[in-house]
Amino acid sequence: MKIADILSLAVSNMTQNKFRTAVTIIGVAIGIGSLSSMVSIGQGISTNISNTLVSNDVFTGMTVSRRDADYSNYGELGNSIYDEKIVPLNDSAVMEMEKIPQVTVVFPETIKYAEIVFGNRKMKSNIKSVPALMGSFKPFNNMPYGKFYTKDNENSIVLSKSALFRLGIKIEGDGDFGKTTNGITLPADSIINHDIKIVTKVFDPSKMDMNTPDIPVRNDTSTFTIVGITDNNPLTAGMLSGGVFLPSLTCERLPSVDVKLIYDISRGIDSDLFQYNSVYVKVYNFKELKTVKNKIEDMGFVVFAVGDKLEDIEKIFILIDMLLAAIGIIAIAVSVFGIINTMTMAIYERRKEIGIMKAIGATHWQIKLIFYIESGITGAIGGIIGALAGYWVAKSASITVRNQLAHIINTQSDFFVFSWQLAGAAVAIATAATIAAAIYPAIKAARIDPLEALRRE
Repeated sequence: MKIADILSLAVSNMTQNKFRTAVTIIGVAIGIGSLSSMVSIGQGISTNISNTLVSNDVFTGMTVSRRDADYSNYGELGNSIYDEKIVPLNDSAVMEMEKIPQVTVVFPETIKYAEIVFGNRKMKSNIKSVPALMGSFKPFNNMPYGKFYTKDNENSIVLSKSALFRLGIKIEGDGDFGKTTNGITLPADSIINHDIKIVTKVFDPSKMDMNTPDIPVRNDTSTFTIVGITDNNPLTAGMLSGGVFLPSLTCERLPSVDVKLIYDISRGIDSDLFQYNSVYVKVYNFKELKTVKNKIEDMGFVVFAVGDKLEDIEKIFILIDMLLAAIGIIAIAVSVFGIINTMTMAIYERRKEIGIMKAIGATHWQIKLIFYIESGITGAIGGIIGALAGYWVAKSASITVRNQLAHIINTQSDFFVFSWQLAGAAVAIATAATIAAAIYPAIKAARIDPLEALRRE
């Protein structure tokens, strides 16, 4: 028999019992739809988390801090004694870090605590010092509203959407951030280029009184212009933590009680020796992170980098993908057993047909090929239907999840990522699985004795 004849026989056999063929195809489609949907969940989780972390500069940045003092020994007066080998974290150390070839940005991390006042709305927040040159890097180079400041001495401020939300403000056109106390919605133009006040605590000698436990401080109010608003979500970390950013020189001159300085003095530590509490270091590529981290640690500093956990994060993603894929594979396994059962039943129904084909010269391989083609077509059709169903399920689920989470985050990301590569793989898996399922029935059919088959009929 020619290949065309074998293909014609396979298609003809499928159409003879349309109901059974349809049920088999539906079984394959359900299995493939389940598998592709489960895999799309895993891909969506890993893609969204990875993209968010990368966009927030997490994998290319690290925080460098001085080593803690050694408090195992105390002087007679209870003064702490720090290790003389501790390297000072000062301007000289910053210059040394800048000389490392893979480093692109180094700047001291200055954080001040204050009250933010916008109109009649107030909140407590950390204020982070970020130099203007960071406007060329993520996440500040692509802000949804306004722009990043261009000079380190500007009287400007940048807020994140989360900071505005804590003020009870939602930007018009953004998703619903949920219920807030007396929350309002404002157009971005009503925020950008408008003033905001920062109230800090400053030392007030006039309030020093040994007879009262009150701290001798007073409020100091500074006014800044909002020039930009950054995006954010629950995975925001590293550079975006806090959500309130000032130019480095502007933040430096912002009057505020340095609690850390007072704490260091109380411990007997020379604060000039430890000029900075921490320094932010950014590398060109996250692949260079470990190299730079090792070099800075060799200088005598402590380094914290989320990028160190990248391999662990990837392993978690792989495990999630495997668990979700296993659920889909179970559904495919059920379909495979259904195909084996269907094909085995077909052998008994078509014994006479098989006997005649073998009597007129059909080989074992040709008989097997009929069953393989029949199963392959069934699997391919079921795979295509299952892939399309999986796509629409993933798309609908993504929209539903996004709408349900709109009160928590403002994002247009797809939580279920369904790619054409996944669809192609799903069809290929369905075809291969159904052909594999036909191996036993095909062998059984090829072994039928034509004389015995014709005599029984």
